Amino acid sequence: MDAYNEDDLMLYWKKGNESLVTDEHIALSQFFIEEFSASSGLALYTSTGWYNRLFINFILRRHIFFFLLQSYFPAMLMVMRRGFPSGLTGELYPPEYH
Repeated sequence: MDAYNEDDLMLYWKKGNESLVTDEHIALSQFFIEEFSASSGLALYTSTGWYNRLFINFILRRHIFFFLLQSYFPAMLMVMRRGFPSGLTGELYPPEYH
């Protein structure tokens, strides 16, 4: 497999973090984008050597509404559902219900 290693090709962000230009109105359904940054580094592939990589690191903060909707709400429904009898036959009910 022929590829360009670090001796053949050097990757870098020309303006560092300023290379990343985004629309201020980027929206994710479950997260806020707190900040992001650009970086570069080397990766070692044991069979072929070192290769350059470019990275974008995101710091995200989760919307509390989605956290509650996906964790507490289903748990609350299960607890509430547990209070209602669910059997269709008399065998599943306690003896005082027969």
